[in-house]
Amino acid sequence: MSLNGWKTDKLGNMLTLKRGYDLPQQDRVIGNAPIFSSAGLSGYHNEAKIKGPGVITGRYGTLGEIFYSENDYWPHNTTLYVRDFKGNYPKFIYYFLRTLGFERNNDKTSVPGLNRNDLHEMSVTIPSVPAQKKIASILSSLDDKIELNRQTNATLEAIPQALFKEWFVDFNYPRAFKSATHDDKSEVPQRWNRGKLGQLLSFKNGKSSPERMADHKYPVYGANGVIGHASVYNTSADSTIIGRVGSFCGAVYYANQDCFVTENAIIATPVTPHSSIYCFIILQNLKLNNYRTGSGQPLLNQTILSCIDVIVPPDDLLSAFEIQVRPLYDLVYLNEQQNHTLTQLRDSLLPRLMKGEL
Repeated sequence: MSLNGWKTDKLGNMLTLKRGYDLPQQDRVIGNAPIFSSAGLSGYHNEAKIKGPGVITGRYGTLGEIFYSENDYWPHNTTLYVRDFKGNYPKFIYYFLRTLGFERNNDKTSVPGLNRNDLHEMSVTIPSVPAQKKIASILSSLDDKIELNRQTNATLEAIPQALFKEWFVDFNYPRAFKSATHDDKSEVPQRWNRGKLGQLLSFKNGKSSPERMADHKYPVYGANGVIGHASVYNTSADSTIIGRVGSFCGAVYYANQDCFVTENAIIATPVTPHSSIYCFIILQNLKLNNYRTGSGQPLLNQTILSCIDVIVPPDDLLSAFEIQVRPLYDLVYLNEQQNHTLTQLRDSLLPRLMKGEL
């Protein structure tokens, strides 16, 4: 007994891990049962293999990540799942396993993987079930708020997308910005011009990534989005970040705060004032992955982006659109900031709670 009410034993005496089950792509039928692979949620099937709640970790490929399913689910054979919690509280086990560093227990072969027998031999210390429930409740409350903010942001970001389609695709923009001449929707509207993307945006590559630390202020963007935080920035707020190389080549992100952009991404800065959100959405709608070059390593370059054909709206319409949607993106930013703070709080509490320090 290392702490009052805490028990030290082998992990295998606390729970039982088991390998998941094969489910080839051709055998999958869309349904409500989530499928968990080594990378997390990877689809849905019409049949669940295991009753929820469940805790899953990657057996091959992505190691160290722990996933939780409240509902019945299918653990893929690239995972290990908890077959028997042996009376422990499942949500606590989800958080507890995140602190054990499973990624450090791979078998060090050419294809890294986890051996469940080795994991069962790990010495661990856990509290009583009532304490487990209290700890899980604290951490879950933070995660629930983070998820609520994410869902809220998805809704907030959908509204500008809908307005963009109405104004700039269907040409149903406010009458005050239309010419007295009747607009033929099959043609370019009055006062609009055919042009190039370079008339709307300037492009430049990012730079070598600085040291990344969780407690630093500025988000660091790579081709796959935010990959950490740095103490310095090289890009001002209201820029758009574009994945430049690799499998995320052509992915688009909106930087609503000062940030650092790595050499794996391109910085797109609006040429016209008060058009940053319009430029971000038009880049999303252009499906930039269609403009990639290179067979082995997909690549986007500034020249290709600048020469893409677009229809350029008048500046006053762009300003009006920005006025409409800017408050929504301000709320998105506030929610993202709150999530960053909540994530730091959760991650700092997690090891201390698991060690009985709080």
